[in-house]
Amino acid sequence: MVNNSTPSLLKVPDSELLRTQPSPRGNILNLTQEQTQALFTQISWMASRGSYNFVSESGRLGKYQISAYGLKLLGFAKPTATDITLDNPDEWIQGGSRPGSKDVFLKNSGLQEESMFLLTEINAARLKNINLVSDTTSPDVLGGLIIITHFLDVTVAKQFYLDNRNITGFSGMSTKDYYDNGINAIKNLTPVVISIVENKNKVGA
Repeated sequence: MVNNSTPSLLKVPDSELLRTQPSPRGNILNLTQEQTQALFTQISWMASRGSYNFVSESGRLGKYQISAYGLKLLGFAKPTATDITLDNPDEWIQGGSRPGSKDVFLKNSGLQEESMFLLTEINAARLKNINLVSDTTSPDVLGGLIIITHFLDVTVAKQFYLDNRNITGFSGMSTKDYYDNGINAIKNLTPVVISIVENKNKVGA
């Protein structure tokens, strides 16, 4: 199980991103919509500081730094695509509501938000399929495992949660850092999100 004795590198979103983060169109597994919004805010801050047009040195795209693998899961990129080949339109699947290119994806904020929601649904289902989470998993644990899966992989999430395997990547963050940022989002950012949503509803009433 997880060793909670090691201090974590927490990356706390600023108030502007918390205020402007769009509400997701639903919730992920047993997270509430507000918990889902808090988690997406946390991921976007860690990924790009909330910038839709951001491209990482490794080639991941947009506000949530979606990888070529994630774009494949969404049906946007071809099987041959890698993070470093996404500049090439030939690596993108054309037709329908697909973006069809890196530039179109980066310029479409609504598409990025919908892509993040769909990808998180897929990743949550992958965690559920390997029996790492269920409908009764606590929201903070679910948040931590979703962040690990988004930035690293479902296998890394499993190794961390079941075997306490804690690795440090090129970002300088360990698996536990990612996990604890997810927990922080659910426990500490959700009340802020609830307050922001309530205030917006009052203004719009």
